[in-house]
Amino acid sequence: MKVVFDNTDPPVKPLVIILNNPVHIGDDIRLQVNGNFVLRLYNEVGELVLTKACHRGMELWPNHGLPKGKYVVDANGERQRLLVL
Repeated sequence: MKVVFDNTDPPVKPLVIILNNPVHIGDDIRLQVNGNFVLRLYNEVGELVLTKACHRGMELWPNHGLPKGKYVVDANGERQRLLVL
């Protein structure tokens, strides 16, 4: 028997790409968004600190009130870490 692997499927894009990670206090968080959905930002103890409807393309989140620390960006269950310095 011959096994053939079909690699013709396009690679899966992440729903969100954080373009500037880590980010410094006062700098906007730049995101590349690959879809339309609600993004949620959680602090390191799991508290929801921001909810925002996002649309395909570039998004800027003002970063004026986030203290230094580790955060999780959740896009429909796809999670990424964000570091604020």
